[in-house]
Amino acid sequence: MSPGKLSGFDFLRAIFSVIVVAVHSNVLFFLTGKLQLTTIADIFNLNVSYLAVPIFFQLSLFLFFLKSENEPRYFLKKRLAKLVYLYLFWVILKLVFDAVVLRKTDKLIEEFSSGENFISFVISGGSSAFYFFFSLLFLTALAEGFRLALFRIKSDLSKDRIRYFCLINSCILVFSFPVIVAMTGNHNWLTAIGNPLCFLSFIFTASISQQEFSKGGINLSKKSFKLKLWTLAFLFLVFTLLEWIFYTKFPHYARVSLVFGSWLLLYSALLSTQKVPKLIRFLSGCSLGIYGFHVFILDITPSFESFSEVLPGSGPLIRFAIGLFGSIALTLILRRVKILKTVL
Repeated sequence: MSPGKLSGFDFLRAIFSVIVVAVHSNVLFFLTGKLQLTTIADIFNLNVSYLAVPIFFQLSLFLFFLKSENEPRYFLKKRLAKLVYLYLFWVILKLVFDAVVLRKTDKLIEEFSSGENFISFVISGGSSAFYFFFSLLFLTALAEGFRLALFRIKSDLSKDRIRYFCLINSCILVFSFPVIVAMTGNHNWLTAIGNPLCFLSFIFTASISQQEFSKGGINLSKKSFKLKLWTLAFLFLVFTLLEWIFYTKFPHYARVSLVFGSWLLLYSALLSTQKVPKLIRFLSGCSLGIYGFHVFILDITPSFESFSEVLPGSGPLIRFAIGLFGSIALTLILRRVKILKTVL
């Protein structure tokens, strides 16, 4: 099966790109009012919407490993330049937007005031949702190094053992981050939303999944694979429950439950044989533009929150609609500019 036939990926891209806009526009606000369904809103925000970024990492790294298998120099010839271009385009655009439109020049000066602040600025994508692109670049570079290291090993069994060994240890590392912060009261950067170390496990889940996929191991007729899916579902639920019990402040992406939950969804996408509806394929094709442009649109639409005074909950819904449809429109318009096709 070629990457073009991975139809399940379209469903994940489309659904989670819309979820990202929904959460950032706070459309579930109405659940926390008179309905007093705050817990349901929190579960959706923390355990469903937080799967979006892990899913995007899983899909991207899976396709990277898949393409690198057929084109060994894929990273240096194609992927590296595109990732650098993506990062620079969105972060510079956000810098200009903040300075010119939002008049946040003081914040910009502060971010360049010291070496530490500048490093934090680079890693966090300008303290914005564009930390994703730095982390993706970081993870893909590590994935390339991991792939080259495995290439020198002849035994497939040894390769699999190394993959699982690295996965287990990366999960332990991520699990330790919020524990360290809770015990010391310091080192908050460990659980910061843009810390790329929180996403290390996705390199190994993607590598394992790609190898299984290439060898025909992703098959529900195999009892061992069914057991693996049930195990992932169980681990996702167990770690989710532990997080709710022990963390008074959720540590963003430093949560092992997100590793197992997104991995399970990756397998679900690989198993999917459902025909992709035109709307889903369309949204999937616009997912990168939706992720990028909704940030700018939501930054200039907070005034619409006042509509909630007339009709409770309508403000976030209006912002969501403007954010989603506005970002799609911008994507379709700017995609006509040849130089922007690779970032949209």
